[in-house]
Amino acid sequence: MTTIQPSFSLRSHSAFRLSLIASAILASHSTLAAEDVDFDAVTVTATSISTTTENSNTYKSSAMSTTTGLELTPRETPQSVSNITMQQIQDQGLTTLDETMRRTTGITVIEDAGTVRFLSRGFFVDKIQEDGITSTIPGSTGNSHRESAAMSDMAIYDHIEVVRGPTGLTQSNGEPGGTINAVRKRPTAGFQASVSAEAGSWDHYRSMADISSSLNEAQTLRGRLVGVVSRSNSFKESVGDDMNLLYGILEADVTPDTKLTFGGLYQDSESTPDFFGLPAGPNGEDLDFDRDTTFIADWQKRITRKRNLFAELEYYFNEDWRITSKISYTRVARDTKMGQLIGIKTQPIDNPMMQGNNFQFYDNSQEQLSASVTLNGVYRLFGQDHDFFGTLDYSKEESDSHWKRSPFGSEVNAHDFSGSSLIEPDWNDYDQLNVDYIYRTTYRDMGIRLGTRYNFTNNWHLIAGARWANFKQESDNEGIDYTYHKDNGLYYWNPRDYWGSELTTSKLIPYFGLTWDVTPNSSIYLSYTAIFKPQSGKYTSGEVVDPVEGTNYELGIKSDFFNNRLNTSAALFFIEQENRPIWDANRDWVLSTGTVTSQGLELEVSGEVANGWNLFAGYTYNKSEFRNNESSLFKKGMTYSALTPRHLLRFYTSYRLPGAAHRWTVGTGAQIQSQSDIGQQSDAIHMLQGGYAVWNANVQYRFNDHLDVNFVVNNLFDKTYWREVNNRTYRMNGYYGDPRNFLLRANYRF
Repeated sequence: MTTIQPSFSLRSHSAFRLSLIASAILASHSTLAAEDVDFDAVTVTATSISTTTENSNTYKSSAMSTTTGLELTPRETPQSVSNITMQQIQDQGLTTLDETMRRTTGITVIEDAGTVRFLSRGFFVDKIQEDGITSTIPGSTGNSHRESAAMSDMAIYDHIEVVRGPTGLTQSNGEPGGTINAVRKRPTAGFQASVSAEAGSWDHYRSMADISSSLNEAQTLRGRLVGVVSRSNSFKESVGDDMNLLYGILEADVTPDTKLTFGGLYQDSESTPDFFGLPAGPNGEDLDFDRDTTFIADWQKRITRKRNLFAELEYYFNEDWRITSKISYTRVARDTKMGQLIGIKTQPIDNPMMQGNNFQFYDNSQEQLSASVTLNGVYRLFGQDHDFFGTLDYSKEESDSHWKRSPFGSEVNAHDFSGSSLIEPDWNDYDQLNVDYIYRTTYRDMGIRLGTRYNFTNNWHLIAGARWANFKQESDNEGIDYTYHKDNGLYYWNPRDYWGSELTTSKLIPYFGLTWDVTPNSSIYLSYTAIFKPQSGKYTSGEVVDPVEGTNYELGIKSDFFNNRLNTSAALFFIEQENRPIWDANRDWVLSTGTVTSQGLELEVSGEVANGWNLFAGYTYNKSEFRNNESSLFKKGMTYSALTPRHLLRFYTSYRLPGAAHRWTVGTGAQIQSQSDIGQQSDAIHMLQGGYAVWNANVQYRFNDHLDVNFVVNNLFDKTYWREVNNRTYRMNGYYGDPRNFLLRANYRF
């Protein structure tokens, strides 16, 4: 692909960027004065815009709330956003969040030891929201094996909102990559029900039932129930996942001004992930293993049990002011046993011996309680209506992990391997173990958010606000390990007793977004937002170093066409992450002087191009670099996020045929990207994945108003490629992308 250089220089100094914001605000006031506006004649009507995409039959969203907490249209939102609607999810047969993110503008999905992580603009996305309640994405805070957090199946969601860049107002503690908000399905006043059944490659079978209706004649009590049973294998030997899900939600209009919502989720799964993937040769060369090859013990398992209860109370004081209270409790338990061959031990490579190593057992549990109270309203000043928002939120997350490890695995010839080649240790026999640890961690996060959307005129709007955040982390660990003592050359069990740490950080995070409606259909915006992430390193004085801070500057234009059926956006962005820790040679203190930057261009179009023709397309150009020497490996000017391709293109389009063929809908799309480096950067290992394109397609036929069938083909041309990982080494963590596969789904609506 040809490198696209944005015409706007993103290497500007902070003073220039701040002066640009100040100039734009002054320009808005100048325009106000020049226009000689009659304030008495100007009114802005406050409305609550529905964010629901169900039954819209479009790839375009009407509104979203992840960026600021206000329900704003894409044009009103001064930041890069995407919305994966229910129609997109259904057309492409998406059932998991990672499948959905692979189709989203600017997102790179990373395989990580049986879980997935998401990159945006070169930084991790480590927070996910469900209806605005924040939780941590599994694997994003440390060792993914020690975490219990689990993603919910896509069957319970109406759509997925994605904000690229920090969202300092709604979520202030984390990486500056962005935030994902998964919006749950809600009950409908009218009756609707559907059942679906699907079958696909590698013994994939799935059935779903979804029923929604009012439960009384006055339609003041509404309910919805979703159930899923799924059984799936993989193109890889021994890999699979069985999942059962039940989701229920009730809405009650307690009074004309009060609505109460209550719901819950039950989700169980038993899976066999590929934790360590495939090795490479001693010089990093491809060993030509078949794509279905794994070296997994037949006792390797992961069992996950997720329970979630949530409630919401919404009260309208009048037509302008309302208060919303939310509470959510989630408990996840996860038991994992893993055993695989890793690494080529001997030459020649055509007769490779591999080591059974690092057999591990994890008994994990996690509980999270989150609550928020939000006040929204409209106030009048200088003849204009303006929006006010204020939120108090609190979250407490407790996690426990009991870890045992056995190092005693035998060598096995890779060509003779079977699942029974590796013998499961007795996890209660200390003669077979070398580690028995218990980790306990508690996170507390409290925030206060205040802000306004101030309308200078009908065409100039400023969102200004701030979030004060207080974060506290406590860890309390204990255990014993089998330690080698140099004095006598023997191993002994060594009690570690108790060890732990405590970290508390507070931070004020500002947010500014200025929007100018240059025409009835187009708006130019300029925004500044930030985020922070606490760190535990210490200065020579013994004080904990300042949090890592990320700031985002963005300039863009958004438009809508065809009577608001199609959205387009173009944005230039610049992210700077400061206070990164740089360790001294003895690793007993740190300097918080590391700085990295990420800059680029994003383009997106979504919605209905013509009657029956839907399109979603997003292109991202991204360049990141170190601004300081951070180690002997990471020098100033080097690429910071080598995992992130310089160019990313995601698109999908569907077209309902006209005339006599109107029952047919055809669709196609691709995930296209340039070269990336999937080697483990901390070990200076470089394994380049060349640019590639993965094409998908689907054909739907609607027999009548009740029955339709959808046939989906993924990786249409059977492209062979390696998935992005953040820790590929010569010994392990090579993951092939899925070969060509098929899915046939029948859906019946009552």
